[in-house]
Amino acid sequence: MSSRSRYIALVIAVVTLTSGVTIQGRSQAGQSTKRALEGSWRVSGNLGPNRPPAAPATVEGLVTYDAGGGFVFTDNTPTNAHGSWEYAGGGRFNTTFVRFILNPEGQIVATLHVRSKIRLNFTNDEATGEEEVEIRQFPSGILLAGYNGATSVARRIRVEPIQ
Repeated sequence: MSSRSRYIALVIAVVTLTSGVTIQGRSQAGQSTKRALEGSWRVSGNLGPNRPPAAPATVEGLVTYDAGGGFVFTDNTPTNAHGSWEYAGGGRFNTTFVRFILNPEGQIVATLHVRSKIRLNFTNDEATGEEEVEIRQFPSGILLAGYNGATSVARRIRVEPIQ
């Protein structure tokens, strides 16, 4: 498998994990359910049986959701992912994010698009998600590959005051 294919598989794996963070009820800051996703989360993703052959079985990342419906996802790949989230009712959220896939020379060759369905637990400090991933050629947007079956678990990052 070429280094480009391995890199794309790794990016897919990491992106898939990102999509899974959910909350219901009230958040740490006493926010309504519609805003309960806001804040920072540590995410662990299981890429599932459909993952590309070179992709790892699991990935780790950090995601921060803002009040305006945007979010940023970070992991060990060269580019961050940026996306949007919306409240879907009943402690559920939908998200979509995009990440650039770069070739070894640092040029954009494709984009990674990840869509997720997220559900928060009753304490609003843990979320589970299901993700679907697409790799699209840049800049045409032609679909190159698709992937589904990934799941994720996210835990809210809480303030740990100094004593």
